[in-house]
Amino acid sequence: MKIPRKSLLLAGLLSAGAQGVRAGTFEANFNDGQVPAGTNIYSGAGGGGVIELTGGVDNSGCFKITKAVNGQTGSIVVDDLDEGADVNSVLATWKMRMGGGTNPPADGVAFCVATGLGGTFGPEGAGDGLRVVFDTYNNAVDPDPAEAPAVDIYWQGSVVGHLMVPIGTLRTGDAFVDVSVKLDSDGSLDVTYNGQALYSNFFIPGYFPITGAQYAWGGATGGLNENQWIDNVALATTTGVVNPGIVRTPRAMTVLEGYAGWFSVAVSENSTIQWQKKAPGAASFSNVDGATADVLTTPVATAADSGTLYRAVVSLNGIDLNSDPVALTVTTLPPPTAQLSYNFNSAGDPVPAPTELRGDAVAEPTGGVGDSGQLVLTPAEGGKSGAWVIPDTRSGAAVDSLFVHFQINMTPPEGAAPADGFGLHFASDLPADGAYPGAEEAVGTGLSVTFDTYDNGGGEAPAVDVFWHGAKVTTVSYPATFLNTQGGFVDARVRLEPDGTVDVSFNGVVAVSNLALPSFTPVSGGALGFSARTGGALELHAIDNVDVTTALYAGPVGVAQQPVSHPVVQGYPATFSVVSKDPQRTSYQWQRREPGGATFTNIPGATDSTYTLPAASYPADNQAAFRAVLTSTNASTANSEPAVLTVVNLVRPSPAQVIYTFDTGAVVNTGTAANVTAEISGQSTVTTDGGVDNSGVFHITDDAGGQAGGLIIQDFNAGKSVGSFKAAFSVRSAAAGTPADGWSFSWGTGIATGFAGDLEQGVGNDLRVSFDIYDNTDGNPTNLPDGEAPAIDIFWRGETLAHVIVPLALLQTGESFEE
Repeated sequence: MKIPRKSLLLAGLLSAGAQGVRAGTFEANFNDGQVPAGTNIYSGAGGGGVIELTGGVDNSGCFKITKAVNGQTGSIVVDDLDEGADVNSVLATWKMRMGGGTNPPADGVAFCVATGLGGTFGPEGAGDGLRVVFDTYNNAVDPDPAEAPAVDIYWQGSVVGHLMVPIGTLRTGDAFVDVSVKLDSDGSLDVTYNGQALYSNFFIPGYFPITGAQYAWGGATGGLNENQWIDNVALATTTGVVNPGIVRTPRAMTVLEGYAGWFSVAVSENSTIQWQKKAPGAASFSNVDGATADVLTTPVATAADSGTLYRAVVSLNGIDLNSDPVALTVTTLPPPTAQLSYNFNSAGDPVPAPTELRGDAVAEPTGGVGDSGQLVLTPAEGGKSGAWVIPDTRSGAAVDSLFVHFQINMTPPEGAAPADGFGLHFASDLPADGAYPGAEEAVGTGLSVTFDTYDNGGGEAPAVDVFWHGAKVTTVSYPATFLNTQGGFVDARVRLEPDGTVDVSFNGVVAVSNLALPSFTPVSGGALGFSARTGGALELHAIDNVDVTTALYAGPVGVAQQPVSHPVVQGYPATFSVVSKDPQRTSYQWQRREPGGATFTNIPGATDSTYTLPAASYPADNQAAFRAVLTSTNASTANSEPAVLTVVNLVRPSPAQVIYTFDTGAVVNTGTAANVTAEISGQSTVTTDGGVDNSGVFHITDDAGGQAGGLIIQDFNAGKSVGSFKAAFSVRSAAAGTPADGWSFSWGTGIATGFAGDLEQGVGNDLRVSFDIYDNTDGNPTNLPDGEAPAIDIFWRGETLAHVIVPLALLQTGESFEE
């Protein structure tokens, strides 16, 4: 069953309290093997629906809806507990086992609250009241999407809640788990299963009390089966009317002086609303005249209005429920004098150089503020993506404050869902050309502020988001109407301060206030990008009257990125880098501390932001430490953290037991071991040229499709146990097109003659080192860190010990051989 998203309302729900009378209760543990008083048990023709003295919690008695036998049905029905009264709340708890059957299992169990219950029923339950269904079997047929395993909520015969879950969520094996269903008097529902909240304060549309309610558990098996047993059941009810409920509470709001504030509330069906306010210094709340809708818009705010409290009084059936008071805060976010201004009004040069339009972005002479010129990032058409870029105007200098003030129009077609959103990005590594993919997400590794209008399924939008260094720092959710400017332009402001705090306002609402960016450092060489995109859903994204102001970093020198400790193989270079907060005003001096030493000394000539030790030596350079001393033109200095070099003593074994040079065009051992047997497998070949210095070489594969092969060296230690070894070889890996698939080195038993398969993953049962160059996730080796390759992997006896994603260039050697 596929449920439209609009039919669900998952939200926090407040209750007016215990507006009802605690009435009926019921408990049963089935330990006496008898049918509990006030219940009826029903069994199908194929069996099911039995009480047995064993199999329950601690092997006690239990009710077995079905056993792990095909074609069973069973149910237990509890009679009305409240003498025909209107039941407005129910709490049901029980222990349940769902396990021990076929794989996949079938079919499921339902808990029902309704009138007229009787007989057996399937996993979808019965009755025209509430049904909570634990559905284990997918009845959908390809290509239709799966509809189970799932936990579904029915009300009056219709599905109002559908939650897909892994089958492991519902299957309990041999154990019993706790299950609870809590239906409150305001129509909110909680369902927990084995400690997991599957539904939390889920609002049932059109909820009303059930007169003369009965309660039932039941289910079935079919061509597949499952043990579906319950134990220790308990019911508790209240009677009375439906209480008012608050589905979504109002939240505090900060607005700019001169703009109106607004507050919204979502309430249970048929409830009425009366907004109230309490001005600063007032003794009590008073009604706001005419404010009876779910959204309250305040008058244009002044500084005197700051601190005014608002609340909603929600009423139903003579019961009042007050929301928690929330405050209106009034502040200012004054734009400084603009250094750069763009209004797109010039007929000859609406987008002046050096700014640049990308993708579908275009300047239009009308349609902007006051029907002036505007810059349209995307029209209200599907599949569009546009950007406008203001390049670095500070000649690479470090910027620590930014103010961008602009007008924005974000309008979908009337009645349509908008997508995807807008982004403002300030970074030194914005894409050099083209529009920005994921325009409403982070772009570059600086600051991104986005107005995201499309929910991709995780509840992450509509929202105002702030990103720093590519990671989301905050998300502030809003109703979709907030980011819909309804055909007009609204004011937007973004401020970055020298202390790394960010403020964002949209249409006078301060969505983000004084947000601290983690590990903030000034941005050097930063460009400013405005971007937007649409997909299957769409909206217009346009901007006008853009003012930009930046300020240069003037503080002491500091380290923005520390040098990193790392290992290197003996004889290979080791490189350390440092990034200054203010590169243009910084000079560098690298220093070294000897292994075991206590002091750092200058390295002659090492005066760049990067230092390279040409060839690391073991043990002389092992555990040596390196740091950079940064000095600013303002005479301030800072030391980086020390980075420690580990030199790995991986040298070729000498003397070696096995040596193959392939120079004669054959596999001939010139090492110290006698009677070494080697075999060429698959399409591998040996040639007398093409190797190191054009010597002989072993071709594992050539640059041609569908090849697989290898070299197998049999045990040359007479079956003795081997505890350590060294192996060294030179490799060339190159391809004219997209490279695939990779190579491996394996050591151990179980390496069979004529092996085949995924040879880049290695073979055998012991040690395998894989050099995997093809990404089987999407075939793209360059979109790191997505995918599972390129990578170097280490496997030991079937377990993955290490998986390191690496750039493709690390595993591609071109025309040369690498050690």
